[in-house]
Amino acid sequence: ANAARQASAVIAVDSINAGGGVPFDAAARDVHPLVMIACDASRDMLRAAGHLVTELGVRALVGPDESQDGVLLTTKVAIPNDVLVVGPTATETRLADLLDAGLQWSMVPNDVLRAPWMRQQLLALETALRSQRRREDLKLAIAVRDDAQGQSARESLSLLTFGGKPLTDPANLGDRVRIDTYPPDASDYTALVDAYLEFMPDILIVFGMTEAVTSIMTPLEERWAAKRAASPAPEYLL
Repeated sequence: ANAARQASAVIAVDSINAGGGVPFDAAARDVHPLVMIACDASRDMLRAAGHLVTELGVRALVGPDESQDGVLLTTKVAIPNDVLVVGPTATETRLADLLDAGLQWSMVPNDVLRAPWMRQQLLALETALRSQRRREDLKLAIAVRDDAQGQSARESLSLLTFGGKPLTDPANLGDRVRIDTYPPDASDYTALVDAYLEFMPDILIVFGMTEAVTSIMTPLEERWAAKRAASPAPEYLL
């Protein structure tokens, strides 16, 4: 279980209860304290969710972290048992299309809604780097975690441009732009980091989870300082 996220959930519950709790009627006369029950879903998410819902009678679930698990949780547990699911981080576009009778709520925009923002951010960063680095031939690398969330994010890449052209334009892809996928259960990212050290991107976009920082960005920064110290390191978009 992620201790930091569990601690943040405890803070949220305490805050709600400090304000009086959860109203059970429109007039807010019938108010109950909110009780949080945590279950480690790292080994078997559906089993943990089933235990909470069918054995403990939980009526609302917060989580899971990943979009792929969010789809499974909603279709396999929430909808059959009429249980609310609140997704704090899942961004997969498919979540919005589920026939869930309003049982699946997302706290963050999905990839379709995020794509225009990403395009704006990439353009702004590209423009700034052209001025700062005094070069027109910038390079862009994109790493995509190959799961439901990553695949959803990758579909939104069709809206992105680099150098005024689509990413897949022959003037970009393979020369100034490279797009890589990696398995969600990967344990060794050395080859990917080596590839970026060789490609030397000015901008690196990573669609992933915590491994984006711990296993890709951090090792790349460390090795860049040792091997490419004379060249500016890439800027990141997550």
